[in-house]
Amino acid sequence: METDNKCAICLDTPLIPRLLDCLHFYCQCCIESVQTVDGIVCIQCKEITGSSTASQLPSHPLYFHSANSTAKEVLCTICEETATKFCVDCDDEYCNNCCAMHQKMKVSKDHVIRVSSRTPRLLSCEVHLTKALDFYCMDCEKLVCEICTSSAYAGIHSSHKAIPSKEATTMFDTALQSEYIPKLDNILGTIERATKELKELEHREVNHGKDIKQQIHLKMQHLISLLQNREKSLCEEVDNAVSDNISSINKNMQMLRSCSEKLETFSSICQEFRTTCKENLLLQVKPLIEKRCEMLLNTSQVPAISPCLHTITWSDKSSDNGVEENIEEIANTFGSIVIDKKLASFGKYIQAWETKFESPLSICESSDSCIAIVDSTCEAQKQKIRLKQVTVEGQMTQNIWACSRACRSSSNVVKPIVSFDGKKTTVIGIGHEVIVISADNPKTYKFGKQGNYPGQLQEISSIAFSSAGNILVSDQCLNRISMFSGTGELILCFGTSHPKGKAPGEHCLNRPHGLAIDSHDQVYVADTGNNRIAVFDHQGCYVKSIGSIGSKIGQFNEPMDVCLTDVLAVLDTGNRRVQFLNQDNNVIGMLDIGMIGMSPSRLVISSENVLVSDSQTVHRFVLSPYTFSRGA
Repeated sequence: METDNKCAICLDTPLIPRLLDCLHFYCQCCIESVQTVDGIVCIQCKEITGSSTASQLPSHPLYFHSANSTAKEVLCTICEETATKFCVDCDDEYCNNCCAMHQKMKVSKDHVIRVSSRTPRLLSCEVHLTKALDFYCMDCEKLVCEICTSSAYAGIHSSHKAIPSKEATTMFDTALQSEYIPKLDNILGTIERATKELKELEHREVNHGKDIKQQIHLKMQHLISLLQNREKSLCEEVDNAVSDNISSINKNMQMLRSCSEKLETFSSICQEFRTTCKENLLLQVKPLIEKRCEMLLNTSQVPAISPCLHTITWSDKSSDNGVEENIEEIANTFGSIVIDKKLASFGKYIQAWETKFESPLSICESSDSCIAIVDSTCEAQKQKIRLKQVTVEGQMTQNIWACSRACRSSSNVVKPIVSFDGKKTTVIGIGHEVIVISADNPKTYKFGKQGNYPGQLQEISSIAFSSAGNILVSDQCLNRISMFSGTGELILCFGTSHPKGKAPGEHCLNRPHGLAIDSHDQVYVADTGNNRIAVFDHQGCYVKSIGSIGSKIGQFNEPMDVCLTDVLAVLDTGNRRVQFLNQDNNVIGMLDIGMIGMSPSRLVISSENVLVSDSQTVHRFVLSPYTFSRGA
């Protein structure tokens, strides 16, 4: 907000400042002069406010501080005192005394009188014009007077929840200070870190281009005159490639700056409202501030930035042999610039957890930003299974649950699978049994019988929860997905094995493993044996297939797990990488996990942390700050 509180259109002290959705303000008359059928375009940030008329926009809460003696006053039509009332029928402004006389006259006693909308005034009730707005209606989210809330007067807000405006102001100010502004500051901090990393990337690209050109110049010294034209051509190719890289980086930096400017402007405005507005003045724009804040939190997360850079290398095709005999041929074939477009790396490897667990193990995201991990051992013909909670850094916090099951030898150990519903329920799958552990119930219960019929299980490979609380179980032996209610009743099965002697259908699964469910209850299945991600709707009907076998971008080699955040992350086990796909199923980034020795099997993304488990431990990666929005 400008410190002089001037209207940015007329550059004068505003008479009736109105707030746009972006929280910039202008004179009401200035807004009316620039408003179009499409809405009102803010001349400062170019955002469009809907088709509301200027008079319907909320007033500026600091208006009463800026409406000083230099502001133009509207005078009474009769006595030229400051006008406070407006006659709708006469279209005239009156002071209080002249308005009283006007209403006593026979010819004008029935005229409609309103509080002047063009003259500075303190907050007063729209219905009871002489009453101050001492209360705040929580249901309507607006300031009201005492009469409006009184059941004795049958006020329109008498049945609503209303609290003193001073108390409501304190509550909203606390929310701004403790919730909204810190969240926005957190996003700004992420943008600052992302900008720093992009600048470092820009610096490396410039230096790399210089190194390549230096190699070219050293070689060109042997061919002097005949190769000067070739040298110029090659250098231009390098410059163009580097320029493309810098343009890509600058474009991403511009996106960050744009997002940052909006957030800084809003944060600054909120801070000024807090420190300058007196009591209930801040509540006048509470709905607008909350609406704007929610919009910024939903749309101004760190943008999905993926700098696509060209990898520039120098390929020397010249030969010292026969230079003098065939100088012209060498000049025409001397070297080339190899430009390979690569995907941005989505993070870096931090470490393997120092805490050692028994094999086999499984992980999932748990409550309080922690990780649930289940491992098992075989001792004295019993498989001991333990459920623990650890931090993303691998530090043990508590042992949650343990049990034992019959096991003849270590070769008969069944890998346990763990999943969490995001609330209070943890589910563990062991072989053909599903064990449900609830934080509200000390007793566990289990379901699942061994067999091939619907509702029976053989070898559980993954578990997930639908939005309705149903439990989905993938069975890598039966090649199908079973959906159970929270109490273990079968709801439906989908997927089937490949028919012998026939080509597999789109709905056929081959050793399905990881499961992920989106906001529309679509089920994403890591169809390991078919080297794809199969997608089904909430009724088990086939929707689409993502990827095919191979090692190129967008191809998979035995994908073992999937994870849904703002993007789809696929644990491409055979290619030793995690691929990140957007909503259009295009790969926007990679994470190299080649340093993991054992075969990785489970993938968890918790905030900026990526956790990949193998048969012995868990490996932690940290995503780059500009990777994608992860929520505030």
